[in-house]
Amino acid sequence: MTDVIPIVTGIVGGLFVLCQVRFALLMVVSRRPPRAPASRLEPPLVAVQIATYREAATIASLLDAIGRLDWPRDKLLVQILDDSPPADAARIDAIAADHAGRGLPVRCHRRGSREGFKAGALNHGLDIASPADYIAYFDADCRPDPQFLRRTIPHFADPDMAAVQARWQFPNARTSPLTMLQAAAFECLFAYDLPLRATLGLPAYYFGSAAVWRRSVPLALGGWRFKPFTAEDVDMGLRAGNAGWKIAYEPDVLADDDAVEDILAFRTQQRRWAQAVLQAGVSAVRTLPQSWRRPWATLVDWTSFAPHALIPLTPLVTLCLAAWVLCGVPPAPGVFWTFSALMAISPATLAIVLAQRSFHRDDWRVRVRLLVRAGPYLAAAMSSFLLGFVDFLRPDKLEFVATPKAGQTGVIGGRKKTWLRAHIGPPVLDASLAGVSAAAAVAALHDGVPGALLPLALVGTQFLASALLTGAALLKRVQMEASDKLAATRQVP
Repeated sequence: MTDVIPIVTGIVGGLFVLCQVRFALLMVVSRRPPRAPASRLEPPLVAVQIATYREAATIASLLDAIGRLDWPRDKLLVQILDDSPPADAARIDAIAADHAGRGLPVRCHRRGSREGFKAGALNHGLDIASPADYIAYFDADCRPDPQFLRRTIPHFADPDMAAVQARWQFPNARTSPLTMLQAAAFECLFAYDLPLRATLGLPAYYFGSAAVWRRSVPLALGGWRFKPFTAEDVDMGLRAGNAGWKIAYEPDVLADDDAVEDILAFRTQQRRWAQAVLQAGVSAVRTLPQSWRRPWATLVDWTSFAPHALIPLTPLVTLCLAAWVLCGVPPAPGVFWTFSALMAISPATLAIVLAQRSFHRDDWRVRVRLLVRAGPYLAAAMSSFLLGFVDFLRPDKLEFVATPKAGQTGVIGGRKKTWLRAHIGPPVLDASLAGVSAAAAVAALHDGVPGALLPLALVGTQFLASALLTGAALLKRVQMEASDKLAATRQVP
């Protein structure tokens, strides 16, 4: 056992260090991509599609924003691809009818089942988008800028252009450390990863919202896949790039999006994303032999999962150090102090801070102070990613669990109770990781291994806070659901 621990630590720690090195390189070599040339072409017909499931609380603001688009109304088809249960569907119908009465060409479309979940809805959308050649996709909590289509459509003058991904901003970023963490993570990608990919001629990431696709591309690639994927956007972007299509990044802010404000919804989202990232990495392995002709671009492309890899690697490195200390393996001060330094002042942290300074000159210090308090939520993302990896390995793949919006309780299999039960395990895992880290920190202090103290104490404290926050949120949500159920029962005559 004592011989295995240094080997495992070396492998996991080596990956951790490589991910940090990639962040350092990104800050040096990234450059802002050029804008698309202005187009004088006649505006083409564009289908605007919104895939919804229980999102009546947020879709009205999106339809308002679509109504403000600087685009001829006779060149727009607004299509809501709704999979909601009857009560939510009725509310969405009413909202759509209100906007249609104000002149917006909007219709709701339903396919009668949730087969394939969001990917299935998008495939239905491909069929009904004709005769439009372009489809603009928005999540229900997104609000595009009036110039969105004017700035994205000109990219399609290039016949090899499959899609254009616009940059987002998060109006609610400063609401809490949780929302700030999410905004900062995406803005780091917008500041460094996407510009570098554009410089190297690599396709941009497709994030699933605030983007336009050439309709013929998903059709040619066989549509949006939902098996074994839980994130059809990641998959389609990878497949389009592998097929030789271009995906452009529009660096100016063209859409507002809302970061998730509830820790339970955040954990649901992160757990689903973990499955998608791992499946995308597995799928990308098959394309490696075809990509060695451009070594630098290939290196960037193959390390594109580094930001996500750091999320589960951090607790794994901590567990390796804990095992090292608790099992009495002879100390390696160089290893311990290296990890301590990288966790205290990491290139990833510096990249996130510099991205905030670049995008938010007026209030970046306020934003960084919020990020300093985001440790428990980062720990929640870490354990959620670990659970998502376990889900990926399960022979019975889980359903697509939509991220609940606007304070809603999520559902699994149509049941809120199942969704709530799924959140019992995460705080237990967090508390376990905190306990192991605490025991190892005590042992390190007793055995005179100071180099291991910082990562063990830092990570353990954050996991303990995450367990408490998640547990409190779960208890509050259970009480709220019980209260709503009691109130509904009393209303029945």
